[in-house]
Amino acid sequence: MRNPTLTFCKTYMSATLPCLLALALSLLVTPASTSAETTTPPTSEQLDEMFLAGPTAIGSIGMRTVWQSKVTLQGNESAKTLFVTGGDSVFVEDSGCHMSRVLITDGRSLWKNACGRVTDKVRGVNRVMIGNLDVVYITLDHALVGLDVATGALARANKLTRFPLTSSVAYGKHLIFGSKGGQVVWQQYVIGYFWMANELGGIINQPPILIESENGASIAAASSSGQVALLDADTTRQIWRKTLGGAIKGTLGVGANAVYAACEDRSISALEVTNGNLRWRYQTTQPLSSDVFCDGELVYLQVTGEGLLALQAKPLADDATFSRDGVMKWKCMVAGKPLCKVGSRILLWDLASHTLTTVETSNGIVVAAITLPKVAQVAVTGPVDPDMFLMNADGTVQRCEAIVRTNSAEPTKIAP
Repeated sequence: MRNPTLTFCKTYMSATLPCLLALALSLLVTPASTSAETTTPPTSEQLDEMFLAGPTAIGSIGMRTVWQSKVTLQGNESAKTLFVTGGDSVFVEDSGCHMSRVLITDGRSLWKNACGRVTDKVRGVNRVMIGNLDVVYITLDHALVGLDVATGALARANKLTRFPLTSSVAYGKHLIFGSKGGQVVWQQYVIGYFWMANELGGIINQPPILIESENGASIAAASSSGQVALLDADTTRQIWRKTLGGAIKGTLGVGANAVYAACEDRSISALEVTNGNLRWRYQTTQPLSSDVFCDGELVYLQVTGEGLLALQAKPLADDATFSRDGVMKWKCMVAGKPLCKVGSRILLWDLASHTLTTVETSNGIVVAAITLPKVAQVAVTGPVDPDMFLMNADGTVQRCEAIVRTNSAEPTKIAP
C-alpha cells in the first residue's frame, strides 16, 4: 500500500535544509493545486513543527532527515514498537497486534497483517530465509508466527514449548532466546520444533547476543542468578561460564574481545571472550541494572547518582599500569541509555524526558541535547554510525542518518 501522507527526500544530498524545504513544499501542494498557484516556502520554525525532530534539532546532534512517513492505523490502534531486522525494511507493531512492513529507502508501507491476538506479547522480530522464501518471524510469548516478507501473508506458525522472555537472535536454522525458566533456548524455525537449551538458572531478562568471529559463532547470555556464559552457537555447548556477585538485569555489552556485565553487587566486570577470565572489575556506588554499551574503546553505563560512566575497555599498547580494578576515563551527569556512536560522540536516549543527547567520547562533555516530546521510541540499525528511526504512537516514523561518520565522510548506502 502506498501511504498518501508519505514525505520523502532524496537520501544522499549534501545539505539537509534544501532537502527538507523541497520535502515540505511537496506536502503543502494539494491534489487540487494548479500550476498558477504558488506556495510560500516554510520557515525553519514550520519545518521543525512538521517533523518528529525538525532540521534544527536533528542537525545539532550530527544527523539529518531522509524521510518521514506514517503507517496505517485503524480505530483506536496505536503504534507500539519499531523493529530493525536488517535488509531493506523495518517492521512496526501496533496495539492491535498487526505488523507493518516499511521500506527503509523511501518510507513506503507495503503491507499490514495480523501476527497474533491483541493480548499476545511480541517479544521480537527476525528476518530469515527459508529456501527461497523471505520470512519475517514474530516471536510471541507462546508461539512463532512467520509472515511472507513480500506479501505479508501467513507463511509459518509454530507453538512453543519453552516460553520466551526476551527477543530472539537468528543464527543458522534457529531462533535463540532467553526463557522464563532461565534457559537459553534454540528453536528450529524451518520445521518448527524445540531443539536444545542451556540452563543458566534464575531469569533471563535480556536477549542473548550473537558474537561472530573468525573462530566461529557464539552466544553470550546472562541471568538474574549472576551467571554469565558463552555458548557455541552451532552446538549449544558451553565454552565457559562465570558466576558474578549479583543479579544481571541489563543487556550485556560486547566489544574489544570482551563481554561486559553490570551486576546488582555494584560492579561491572569485563570478561575475556576466549576463556571468560576477568580482565577488570570496576566498583560503583550503587546497584547496577542498566544496559552496557561498548564502542570498541570505551564501555558506557548509567549509574544512579553518578550519571554516565565511560570506562577503558582494554589496556592501551603502551600501558603497563592498567588496573584490574578498571580505569574510568570520565563521568557525565546526563540521563539516557547509550544507543550508538556517531562520529566522535555517543548518542543517548532518555524516554522519561524524551531527550536525545550527544556526548563527546574523548572528554565526556555534552555537545547537544534536544527534547522531542512527540517521540515515543528511538531505534538504531547498529552500534556505530547507524541510521536512526524515530516513532510516535500515531504511527509517524522518521528516518535519519549521520552527517559525519566515524570512518567515512559519506553515509553508507543501503542495498535495495
